[in-house]
Amino acid sequence: MKVEYFKTFITVVNEKSLSKAGKLLNLTQPAITKHLQSLEEYFNTILLERNVKGIKLTDDGALLYKYAQEILKILEEAEQNISGNKENPKGILNIGASNIPGQYLLPLLLGRYNLAYPQVKVNLEISDTGDVVAKILDGIYDVGAVGSEIKNPRLEFVPFYKDELVFILPANHPLTQKEVLEPDDLLKIPLIWREKGSGTRMFLEKALKNFGISEKKLKIVMELGSNQAVLTAVEGGLGGAFCSEIAVRNATKLGLVSTHRIKGLALQRDLFLLYLKRKKQHPLINHFINLALSEFSLLRR
Repeated sequence: MKVEYFKTFITVVNEKSLSKAGKLLNLTQPAITKHLQSLEEYFNTILLERNVKGIKLTDDGALLYKYAQEILKILEEAEQNISGNKENPKGILNIGASNIPGQYLLPLLLGRYNLAYPQVKVNLEISDTGDVVAKILDGIYDVGAVGSEIKNPRLEFVPFYKDELVFILPANHPLTQKEVLEPDDLLKIPLIWREKGSGTRMFLEKALKNFGISEKKLKIVMELGSNQAVLTAVEGGLGGAFCSEIAVRNATKLGLVSTHRIKGLALQRDLFLLYLKRKKQHPLINHFINLALSEFSLLRR
């Protein structure tokens, strides 16, 4: 069975058209048809149904589509691992990151990575911690950067940056002159919270629980899906919020918000790089993690 047949099959399914797949693969339509027929003969089943609406996978076809993706992914890993000792590694590195590392830490790091390994194409997507972890487990991302560690025996988490959450208030709030707030102050202020799945929220809820503050006692008036949205809401006077210090640094300098700490509440946390343990020797992942640890070691406070 030729690997090209799996590539053809996946492309036809993705494009939902033999002619479009042929253009992408630089193959004639008869060649595409031959590849598909070879697969169907080999597995002794019908993989695709063709009708006026296009192409539809059969149940067996859907199963093979999943396996074919895994096969090509493993072959890609093998190629990258075997070529990992070369001076100029090449390949594709898919990275998923939550808001804080994705917006404030990785962009400059990726610029340095590109200079060091120009033949590696890097794709970065920003989501929440839960989504990043799920896509690492599914093999969609090669490496992730998140704000909370989630226990899973298949995953390796590597701390790379020491972050701190601070409490921010609108610039005209009565408590702006009070650098350290009392815990009871939190119970009186309308709060803007991050969405479920956010690493910031996971860490914060655990820290508050350990501190003796129940989420039920808080006046949470809204949940927003990014640090920037939370910051904008606070600037607009809608309430207070916990945010990463690096995310509010500029707004604080410009006087748009005031930054505070809560008496007795420690909110320092590690940000983590993560990857599947079975990819431990993946050269592109190793190069990326080593560069991150080197670059951010000077910033760990």
